[in-house]
Amino acid sequence: MQPQAQPGLIPKLKNWSARFFAVQAENPAQLRRGQLLAGFLFLLCVPLIALIINNVYYFAIAPSAEFAWYLVSDLLSFLAIFFLWLYNRRGGTRVIGIATVLLASTGIAFFYSPDNPSNGLVLFVLPISIASFVIEPRASFWIYLASLLMYTAAMYQSDQFATYDVTGMTALFVVTIITWVASDRLESAVTRIEILNADLQASNQELRDSYETTLEGWSHALDLRDKETEGHTLRVTELTLHIAKAMGFSAEQLVHVRRGALLHDIGKMGVPDYILHKAGPLTEAEWESMKRHPGYAFELLSPIKYLEGALDIPHHHHEKWDGTGYPDGLKGEDIPLAARIFAVVDVYDALTSDRPYRESWSKARALEYIRSEAGRHFDPTVVDIFLKELAK
Repeated sequence: MQPQAQPGLIPKLKNWSARFFAVQAENPAQLRRGQLLAGFLFLLCVPLIALIINNVYYFAIAPSAEFAWYLVSDLLSFLAIFFLWLYNRRGGTRVIGIATVLLASTGIAFFYSPDNPSNGLVLFVLPISIASFVIEPRASFWIYLASLLMYTAAMYQSDQFATYDVTGMTALFVVTIITWVASDRLESAVTRIEILNADLQASNQELRDSYETTLEGWSHALDLRDKETEGHTLRVTELTLHIAKAMGFSAEQLVHVRRGALLHDIGKMGVPDYILHKAGPLTEAEWESMKRHPGYAFELLSPIKYLEGALDIPHHHHEKWDGTGYPDGLKGEDIPLAARIFAVVDVYDALTSDRPYRESWSKARALEYIRSEAGRHFDPTVVDIFLKELAK
C-alpha cells in the first residue's frame, strides 16, 4: 500500500483557518457576523502578541516591577480576548461583539487619546466600523456615541480639554454614517442573495424529488407489465443498497446505486410481450432478443445526463465474474462493482420468489447456490459480504 501523502502548507492553513473561524449560528447572517468578529479578535491579538514579546525581552534584560506589570496586563488581555473568541465560537456573537467594541473604545479613549488625541480619534474608526458589521448596521451610531463620551471624559480627566479635537469628532461622525450605509447595503445585498440561494435550493430539491418520483413510476410500470416479478424491483433495490453500504459506498454513490437498481430492467421495455410472458423455455432466437435488454437500457438512459452515474447496473448486471455473461462479456473487476453487487442480489431474489415455472427456493438453498457460484457467476468478495450481511 502506498504511504498516504501529507497535506501541504496551503491545505493545512486552510484547515486551521476553517477551524479558527468556525462559529455556531442559527442563520447565515449570524454566521457571517460571528466569522467577522473572530477575524477582528485575531487582529487585536496580533499587536498584543508583539507587545508581549517586547515586554518579555525588556524584562529579561532589565527586570523591574514596571515591566512585570506590563507583562501581566498583556497576558491578562490576551486571555480575555481568547475567552471572547471562545464564547463567540459558541454562538454568543452579539454579546461578545458589544463587549469587544466597548472594551476597544475604552482602551483607545483612556490609554491613547490623552497622549495623542488626533491619532486616538483615528483608532476609533476600527471599533465603530466593526460594530456595524458584527452587531448590526446601526450599531455604529451608538458605539460612536459611547466613544464620544469616553473620549470627552478621558480628555477632561487628563486636564487636556483645551486640545479637544472637535473637527476630528465631526469627521468620525461622517465615518460612522458611511460605515452604517455600507454595512446596511451589504446586509441587504447578502440577504437577497441568501434568499435567492434558498429559493434555488428549494427548486432544485423539488426537481430532484420529481426525478425520483418519475424513476419510481417507471419501476412500478415495469412491475405492472411483468406480473411474475411484481415487487421484485423494490426488494432488490433495498438489499443492494444494504450490501453497498456494507462495502463502503459513499452517500453520493448510493444515490446512483438506488437509481440503477430501480431501473435495472428498464431495457425489457424493448422486449416483445410474447417473449417476456412466455411460460415455457425460450427458443434460441427469443433468448437472443431477451439478451438485448441491457443494451436497450443503455440506449434509453445514456442520453439522460441525470442518470449517467446510474448506468452500471442496468447495463452490466448480467455480466459474470468468469466473463461468460452479457452484453459485453466483461470479466472480473472489469465489471462495475455496483453491477457485481446487484447480480448477487438479483439472482437471490429471483430464486426465493415464486415463478410460474417453479416454486421459490428456501433461503438456505438459495444461499448455498450463491456460495457455489462465487468465482464463476459472482465476485467472491461480494458473495462473502452478502452472506455475512444476510446471516446477521
